[in-house]
Amino acid sequence: MIQSSVTVSQAIDKMVLREAGMYGSLEDLPLISQKGHYRRAELLESLDIGDVSGKVIADFGTGSWGIAGIYPRLQRCKFAYGLDVSRAALDTAAKLSREGSFPYGQNFEYRQSDGLDLPFPDESLDILFGGESIEHVRFPKRFLAEAYRVLRPNGQIILTTPNRDALLYKIQDDIYCPSPEHFWLFNTQEFTECVGEFFDIQECYGFNGSIYRDLDKTSKDDL
Repeated sequence: MIQSSVTVSQAIDKMVLREAGMYGSLEDLPLISQKGHYRRAELLESLDIGDVSGKVIADFGTGSWGIAGIYPRLQRCKFAYGLDVSRAALDTAAKLSREGSFPYGQNFEYRQSDGLDLPFPDESLDILFGGESIEHVRFPKRFLAEAYRVLRPNGQIILTTPNRDALLYKIQDDIYCPSPEHFWLFNTQEFTECVGEFFDIQECYGFNGSIYRDLDKTSKDDL
C-alpha cells in the first residue's frame, strides 16, 4: 500500500480496537441503519448468482465481522478471501473465521488491501463482493480495473454503496451519508456509469433507506 493508505489503515485500526469496535454492535446503530442493513441483505440474497459451491470468492471491505457477514450465501464457496485496509480488522475477522463454523471451513485467507491493488493473480476469482466499500476507495476506477483483472471470464462483481442523492435528503438540499471515511459518494447515474466502463451491469437495485438527517438518528427508545 502507498503511504497515504497506510495512514488511513492506522487510523481505522485505532477505531477497530476501541472497546465498542468501529461502529459498535448492530443494535447500537440508529433504527434506520438497522433496517437498511436487513433490506440490503434481502436484496443481495435475491440476486441470481448461481451455485457458488465451486467458486473462489473475495469480500472486499470485510471489516472485523468476517467474510461475507452480510451475504451468507457467498460463504458456501470453495475458497473465501477477506480483504480490508485495516490490519486490526483482518486479525479480528480471521479469529472469527478460525473459531466459527462457516460453510467454507478452513478454506479461507485474509489479505490487506486498500483497493488500489488487489493481491491476486489475473483471472483468479469467480466472485468479488464489495459491500458498502467502494466509497472508501480513493480511486474507484482503479479498483474496478483491478477487479476486472482478477475476475475470471464470466466472473461476477457485486457492489453496494450509499446513494448521495437519497430522495428526501435531496428535497432538503442535503447530502446523504457524508463521512470522513468516504472518499466518494455516487448517485445512481454516476455509479452505473463508473461500473459500466468495466462491466456489463445485469441487475441494479435501490431502496429508500433514509428519511432525513435528524430523523435518521432516531433510536428505538424515541419511537
